[in-house]
Amino acid sequence: GSTLLDALALALKLKAPTPGAGQGSKAKGDGGTLALRIMQIGARGGGGDDETSVAVGGIGSRIAQALLSLPAQECSRLLQSFGDLEPTVVLELCRNPMGSRVVESALAAAGGERAAGALQRAVAADAARLARHKSGSFVLQAAFEHGSVEQKTKILEALR
Repeated sequence: GSTLLDALALALKLKAPTPGAGQGSKAKGDGGTLALRIMQIGARGGGGDDETSVAVGGIGSRIAQALLSLPAQECSRLLQSFGDLEPTVVLELCRNPMGSRVVESALAAAGGERAAGALQRAVAADAARLARHKSGSFVLQAAFEHGSVEQKTKILEALR
């Protein structure tokens, strides 16, 4: 993990990373706590529109995007946290103007990591609704661009 992410997690009063996190199926994640706490920095109340209840701040969104642009080994803890988010929370983020930017960055950074599969599954499951949403459509585009052939097929099937 990254010492930068560890320091940020400490500042956000989160537990230390679980030993072996991100390595194999026995790793215990944080349930998305790190990802959500970073995105909540600077947030005021609920999401940007009536559909969402996840609070995403402009500063938190930009911090998360910047962290996700770091090399994979430096942002793996944050990626794992995104992979641990419940699909309903991922979809709320996709429909939030600032949250969607972070999900796009996570999809681009995830590559072959476990987080990519979890994010891709959540997006593909609701692809038809996301395609018609002003912020969700950009997430759907990112999922398609960065997904495997199998993930792209699932998205296309959901759009039929």
